[in-house]
Amino acid sequence: MASTATATRAWGTKPTVTAANSADVGQQWFFLTNKDSSNNPIGSYRLVNRYSGLVLGMSSDSSRLAESTPPRSWANSTGNPVGGTRNETEQALTFTAVGTSGGQNVALNKPASAQSAQGSRVASLAVDGDPTNNSYWSADPYAQWWKVDLQSLYTLSSVSITNYVDGSRYYQYNIQASTDWTTIATKSNTAVATSAGDSYPVNVQARYLRVNITFNSANAGVHIANFTATGS
Repeated sequence: MASTATATRAWGTKPTVTAANSADVGQQWFFLTNKDSSNNPIGSYRLVNRYSGLVLGMSSDSSRLAESTPPRSWANSTGNPVGGTRNETEQALTFTAVGTSGGQNVALNKPASAQSAQGSRVASLAVDGDPTNNSYWSADPYAQWWKVDLQSLYTLSSVSITNYVDGSRYYQYNIQASTDWTTIATKSNTAVATSAGDSYPVNVQARYLRVNITFNSANAGVHIANFTATGS
């Protein structure tokens, strides 16, 4: 978004790739964290252009694959030529760390199993990269175990777990690592489950990780929306 002309501050400006210029505020963007109605982060962001104050919208429409647009939290279904057919999901972006020194999520899409599952809420949904309530493993009643096979031995620096979020419930569990199922993290408090999940620093080598969920304050079910293991 070149800052050399006011036209690029307009709604619908298509971004272009140019050589970096630290003096060009049109090349500067900042992040806004998307949150749910309880003010919890939901894992996506909006990119806001410093020059125009508009956010980046991306869609499958070939006429506007990427464009600047005002922030919105609703879908415009009017068909109006100014903003029609745009929706809030076009502004919700997710990012994946690449080549970081701290490692990567070595649990992503790895084989998962569980003591049991409710219907289609199978174990693999806990490692599909979706941390929302749209995708989660579920079983009933507690206590239940869930396990992931990392398919190789990794040195892990952290693990994290996101449970089902409703703004009031909390879960209790422990996380164990192979080969002797040493407990590497425990949640025994009553802190409410949030969309950000709970992260635990660890220093362990493991191929298998197991979560034993022992309590849910809302009902007898157990749920994992997302599980990650950072390692190399």
